[in-house]
Amino acid sequence: MSRAVMIGEAMMELRPRKSDNGEDGDGYDSDVAGDVYNTAVYLKRLMGADAEVCFLSALGDEQVSQAMRSAIEAEGIDTSLTRALPGAVPGLYMIHTDDQGERSFTYWRSTSAARRMLEGETADSLAETLSSFDVVYFSGITLAILPPEHVYLLIEAAARARANGALIAFDPNYRAKLWPGVEAARAAYERTYSVCDILLPGMDDEMELHGDTASASVLDRLRPFDIGHVVLKAGSEGVYMMSGGQTQQIPYERVTRPVDTTAAGDSFAAGWLAGRLQGLDPAAAVEKAARVAAFVVTQPGAIARRAAFDAFLEKEKQT
Repeated sequence: MSRAVMIGEAMMELRPRKSDNGEDGDGYDSDVAGDVYNTAVYLKRLMGADAEVCFLSALGDEQVSQAMRSAIEAEGIDTSLTRALPGAVPGLYMIHTDDQGERSFTYWRSTSAARRMLEGETADSLAETLSSFDVVYFSGITLAILPPEHVYLLIEAAARARANGALIAFDPNYRAKLWPGVEAARAAYERTYSVCDILLPGMDDEMELHGDTASASVLDRLRPFDIGHVVLKAGSEGVYMMSGGQTQQIPYERVTRPVDTTAAGDSFAAGWLAGRLQGLDPAAAVEKAARVAAFVVTQPGAIARRAAFDAFLEKEKQT
């Protein structure tokens, strides 16, 4: 059995309840979501009993946090590394989607409990925890919400866990509003690139963070870090897979009318990790990841309803 620890934030997601004709109706539907958490859910659903998925984070101790913890555990995710901080509260966001499935967000997360997930940790204690897993996964949003001293604590612990045999996977997932400035983000990312084995960037984020206008320039910039697998999501160009000094372009069929693109990258990451843990070669893992993401964007919200996802898995088994 594979063991993966996912380090990040879970929030309450609110989205307008849809009427029968697809328009926004009265009230809101709610769920638990967040980039790394979304990846944790989809990884567990894809791997089932073949993987133990643990969520390292922090929640409060009030009713909403307790309900969130129950929802996380209902997905089969281990919450033993999710702290309950007295008096703290989780983050909240509201999502709106346009008729093309593109989303916009309003956040209330400045005092989120997850910002304190590493309080009291040392590099030694955190490295010991992370070293017990096969895969350690976190994102640029994880880094962005942590105090600066905890950012480098996490990176140092990840480096030590890597030396002990863990694979370090990172999705840059850049959100400018969460950082004090672009230079702080670049410095944290480059430090992370130097300790990771798997990098899952998106072209849009790279354009915003570095001003890249072509996939080739992104790959050229990342090549000196000698990362084992770079999986660059490049929109209409498909995916560029850089591994072992070789680069391969892998096309995929895009969804023409997505319902909600909120967790497209998160579910892609889960699909790729699951594919690799299940023994697929890197290119085949990209194809699996693309199919997972293509399904997820046809569903409302970050987390597809379980029955719909199970039906998708059944179709996957038949292909």
